[in-house]
Amino acid sequence: MERLLPRAGQAAQLLKEARFVRVVSHYDCDGICSAAIMATALQRAGIPFHLTFVNQLTPQKLQRLAADGSDVFLFLDIGSGYLAGILAALPGRQIVVADHHQPDVREEERLCHFNPLVLGVEEEISGSGLSYVLANALSAGNTDLSWVAVVGAIGDAQMGSIGNDISLSSLNASILQAALDNGSLVKKKGIRLFGRYSRPIHKAIEYCVDPHIPGVSGSESASVQFLQDIGIELKKADGWRTLADLSEAEQQKLATHMILERIAAKTENPSWIFGDIFEITGQSEYKDANEFATIMNACGKLGVPHLGLALCTSDADSAARIKPLMDAYRREIGKGISFFEKDKTAMRETMAAYYVFAGAAISEHVIANVASIANRSLYTAKPLFAFADAEDGLVKISARLHEAGKNNGINLKELVSEAARPLGGDGGGHKAAAGAFIPKGKEELFMQAIESKLKNLPHLNEQHSTVEHGRDPEKRGEVEGKGLVRYLSA
Repeated sequence: MERLLPRAGQAAQLLKEARFVRVVSHYDCDGICSAAIMATALQRAGIPFHLTFVNQLTPQKLQRLAADGSDVFLFLDIGSGYLAGILAALPGRQIVVADHHQPDVREEERLCHFNPLVLGVEEEISGSGLSYVLANALSAGNTDLSWVAVVGAIGDAQMGSIGNDISLSSLNASILQAALDNGSLVKKKGIRLFGRYSRPIHKAIEYCVDPHIPGVSGSESASVQFLQDIGIELKKADGWRTLADLSEAEQQKLATHMILERIAAKTENPSWIFGDIFEITGQSEYKDANEFATIMNACGKLGVPHLGLALCTSDADSAARIKPLMDAYRREIGKGISFFEKDKTAMRETMAAYYVFAGAAISEHVIANVASIANRSLYTAKPLFAFADAEDGLVKISARLHEAGKNNGINLKELVSEAARPLGGDGGGHKAAAGAFIPKGKEELFMQAIESKLKNLPHLNEQHSTVEHGRDPEKRGEVEGKGLVRYLSA
């Protein structure tokens, strides 16, 4: 953190001296949380600004930004991979980029590049975490925004394994501690299911994508049958039961059978269904931080990031407006997971990687989410490249590398960028999670370029992940001593 603070101070000073700041933020959960933190901090500091959400920085979008008369441009959770285009499109402007993605390293006096990788910091921190550090450089009174940065890190899939638990680590952990200290978050242990308070338990199981329950998730009837088979009542006197309504014994039973289903399907790390559960003390409608993060992603991917921003800033009306969006979002994710599971004609496997060609079957706005889930549970042995049709005659590619392969010399950001640019596209992201856009019709050429590059890297894990779907009791394994009770106490 000490390495980040001097650059954060430089960026904060530029913002304080600005006549007007044009803020441009990515439209996913991390980007929305980044924008919410910075919008609150700028407003508190009395700095005038205008905020825009984008899904990518195309030349057309940069041209439109160039028409703006702002003297300072602040890019949040996006920009590090587009520095050449930004600097060319915005001559004479002061540029501040607060981003954690793999950088296109540029040096120019009018550029303040606040990126941990540029500063020699390898520890994990989200884009919203950087916004939080920058907000605190503006004013020490912004520590109350720490909970928003935690939500952003959760939404950016930075909750990782710590033993059998799932939680936040490294720089994210210090921001989490600030949120726990100021009381904006409360930490518990439990099963990581979406909708702990707000969703009927059978719907929580149906829409459960991480952790995924093969043969159950994605089907309401299978979810109902699953709960009935293990003896968990779905209803109470005044309506449907939620996960929060289950007794400790029922939660233990649910956890055991979730693990059994995952063992039967040969899911990697079947017992990794537990983790830290964070409750947001200032939210009455959506108290679970994981649920809140999913809502932020839904708002961005369904084209209403401003509603997510409003919810982060405690706008009461936004909660009611968001509710109808959630089922649509979860259905899109569930449909995508089902496609990955069942449509094997769309999947091509080589010695080096998996390629899934979804076309129009999966929205470009959720393909990254689906690829992340599939890479954790279905396609784990090698890098995964998922293709979906996008706007303007483009194809979006989401690339993911499983935890087990992170030390084999692969850098997905470099791979997809180098493969996309000769085809008239571009890419960016992280070593283990990256994306690109290429013109439609050039998918095969992109795949050939990836294959050519991968074969020159160190030997890849050639284990094939074989997933057996269904709920055949004969295929179920035995749950070894996992200490389930300790996860469900407190």
